[in-house]
Amino acid sequence: MLEILKYTLPALIVLLAAWIVMSKQMQNEDARRSFEVRRNALNVSQPIRLRAYERLALMLERTTPEFMLLNMQLQGMTAGQLQIELLHKIREEFDHNTSQQIYVNDETWMAIISARETLLGFVNACTAHVGADASALTLAQVMLTAYNNNGETNNQKAMALLKKEVREII
Repeated sequence: MLEILKYTLPALIVLLAAWIVMSKQMQNEDARRSFEVRRNALNVSQPIRLRAYERLALMLERTTPEFMLLNMQLQGMTAGQLQIELLHKIREEFDHNTSQQIYVNDETWMAIISARETLLGFVNACTAHVGADASALTLAQVMLTAYNNNGETNNQKAMALLKKEVREII
């Protein structure tokens, strides 16, 4: 009996040591594979996310009154007609980029929605101030003056959040 223990006990110790070493090696291999998968996924998704941030930044720039009014022919338009055009452009630009929300965090997306809603309200308030029958040039002047004197706008706040997110992922 003692003779059997002399051979089996060292064999069991060697077997246990081999099992521990193999187990650790398999865990390390699994961790390495997991890291590789995450790295490959990041290499694929990061350019897509960056394009989404670019599109959202472009949308925020395109929906500022300065940009929208610069690209419109205001001669012969009334304030009411300009209001309709501006509201349409804002909604169209936003709707075109709605799918980008899956690439940004919720706080940033809510800031973008807030920028849109604030801008829609701003156009309506300025139109109400000058009257729908006033000239489009009058409405444009009122909008530009009010927008530039408003301090930090919601578009600028949303843009700051976008930039912050991009800095975090780069």
